[in-house]
Amino acid sequence: MEYLKQVARCVKNRDFKSPAALDLLTNDADRADSGASGTQSGIEIVDRADNSVPMDSDGAADGLAEALELVGKSALGDDTVNTLMLKMFAANVNTVVVDTSVAGNVMNGFMPVESMQKICTGVTKEQILIPVICGKNHWCSIMMDLMTKDVCIYDPMNSSYGVNLRPIADKLAMMVPNAAPRRYRVRAYHSDLGVQVDSYNCGVYMLLAFELFAGAENISQLSRKELQYLRYRYLCMCLN
Repeated sequence: MEYLKQVARCVKNRDFKSPAALDLLTNDADRADSGASGTQSGIEIVDRADNSVPMDSDGAADGLAEALELVGKSALGDDTVNTLMLKMFAANVNTVVVDTSVAGNVMNGFMPVESMQKICTGVTKEQILIPVICGKNHWCSIMMDLMTKDVCIYDPMNSSYGVNLRPIADKLAMMVPNAAPRRYRVRAYHSDLGVQVDSYNCGVYMLLAFELFAGAENISQLSRKELQYLRYRYLCMCLN
């Protein structure tokens, strides 16, 4: 566990260039390239009375499967994203996080948009964070700010997936109880994170965008090394 502590320390201090940090990154990257990888869980229709991720850890997985996904070069699965959202936002009283199955089922045609009505019913929080799996292999998101009345669509690749999310975002904007008389503004989410250029870090971009949307300090365009460190940062969260 000592190397995890070292990685967490480097991420916290934004130390990506010191000899010790580079040596740590090289060793861990070699470990990832040697064959450690995970499998992405499929979309499952879940009949959930409460669409939000439960905010208690009873019965939670031990983190091993999530850890394998984060160490290897693979896209994050549903369970990993749900676990990390729980770790990051359970103590944030102003934020609601939504289970990955909810919007994923809608996006992939298993459920109607109206099934998401419960997300907005009686909500009193400032932000609602909705992860969306598109095409079963790419993470996008819808982020709602009830104070500024913004509904933001985020696609790490700036691809057609984000465009396809617009109809869902438009309908969600009309489901919020106080949507009238002032309409919510639906727009693309802009950040300084840069555009995802690989095939597997979409989940990392999405989770970091969630943190920024909820008020975290801004981070500039992500390099390959920074993305590697962020994966290990999330790995530390899964194992703690």
